Amino acid sequence: MSLFTDALVGGLKSVLAFAGQDISFYDSSADTTYNIKAILGETDWSAEDYSGMYLTRKDRDFIVIYDDLPIEPADGDYVTHNGNIFHVMPGKGEPAWRWMDQERKAYRIHTRDKDSIP
Repeated sequence: MSLFTDALVGGLKSVLAFAGQDISFYDSSADTTYNIKAILGETDWSAEDYSGMYLTRKDRDFIVIYDDLPIEPADGDYVTHNGNIFHVMPGKGEPAWRWMDQERKAYRIHTRDKDSIP
């Protein structure tokens, strides 16, 4: 690894150690659960409906280090955090996850609370 990558991963691990939240990530394709730390985030979505009204929604994002979750999150997977279940789910025209950095060392996983899914 390069010095930049080492610093990036070290910084992310420090943030996770200090401010990370415990989550369980369920990989539906392998029927496997990963108990890891994540940084919590949000994504704001907005769209115009058929009547011209703007609809907005906040989805929960989880930022995790690839070394802790060495799989690609996919639709059908889910995260459990503080007793709440969040389904991995792409937004309209968006993937279910993105690399958080150019070095591809951390994911930003987009989820939606199971109670907000129609």
